Amino acid sequence: MTMNNTCRRCAESQPITKENYGSRYYEPKLFYKLDEIVYQYIRNNGYVATLALDHLSQKSEGNFLFTHDLELTPPEDLKEKKQELDIVCIRDGVITIGEAKKEDRLGEKGSSEVEEIRKYVKVAERISAKALVFATFSNDWSQETYTNVNKHTSGKNLEIILLKAADLLS
Repeated sequence: MTMNNTCRRCAESQPITKENYGSRYYEPKLFYKLDEIVYQYIRNNGYVATLALDHLSQKSEGNFLFTHDLELTPPEDLKEKKQELDIVCIRDGVITIGEAKKEDRLGEKGSSEVEEIRKYVKVAERISAKALVFATFSNDWSQETYTNVNKHTSGKNLEIILLKAADLLS
């Protein structure tokens, strides 16, 4: 009787035979792999949002509710795309939303970065959020990002929180 192992990621079934695990072992050598959800979390930089939420939680005075990766679906009559929010929390009664990045920019180039900032400002206004968080795992945001965030959030009734790696790891 041959036993099979099915990969949880690719669903490929492989027989567990001495030929597959090496002839120098009498039985298969045990090893562990990350579960798919953990793999995707790390691959998609979920840790940046988690660290940002932890930072915000530590800075709150007590009440803190949160969720990860919330996807907003507009009503069908609005011809808009779904919008994903990396950071969604309520800190001491303040609805806070935001974006988490590994890189030092919110977009690949200036125009996509401005579009990202405007998207968050628009969502914040629609859901009555009072704070926007932009978190990076980089040492700092690029100077152009600071300029774009200041320019496109100026005059809005929003608290702007820019976090960098040192903030997330403290």
